[in-house]
Amino acid sequence: MSKLRKQLEQAKAKYESARYPGNLANEVLGRRSSLRFYLGIGLSLAASVAIVIGLLRLMPDHSETIGGSGIAIVQPAPITSPTTELTFETPEVAAMPSADESMPELPTFPTDVPTMPSLSTESLSSFPAVPSMPDWNSTDTTNSAKEQT
Repeated sequence: MSKLRKQLEQAKAKYESARYPGNLANEVLGRRSSLRFYLGIGLSLAASVAIVIGLLRLMPDHSETIGGSGIAIVQPAPITSPTTELTFETPEVAAMPSADESMPELPTFPTDVPTMPSLSTESLSSFPAVPSMPDWNSTDTTNSAKEQT
């Protein structure tokens, strides 16, 4: 093997052997105590159950039962008839204006104004000049003649 090949393999072996001395995940994240984790979950569940029970006890009981049989007695609301007649007044509708009063006349186009501009040479002289590109395909005989002499 050549000297360069040996140097490359040594550098590769040195690169691959480089490792972190220890457990990086435990150092960064920290070790979780399983007892502490499960204790936290249990306390959270117990607190939520206690809140639900407390809220259920605070709610008033709206049903009366017959002899503990679980059948609720509900008294219907009494039906009362209205003592006065309900009347509705129809609103007065304003008179609609006629078409002549509501719509103004449409403007008309003047007849003395031309619809297209005139194309005279005087009007075209005000346009700027457009530059033209040189023709690269044509051969210049005057320059080639001067170069040959």
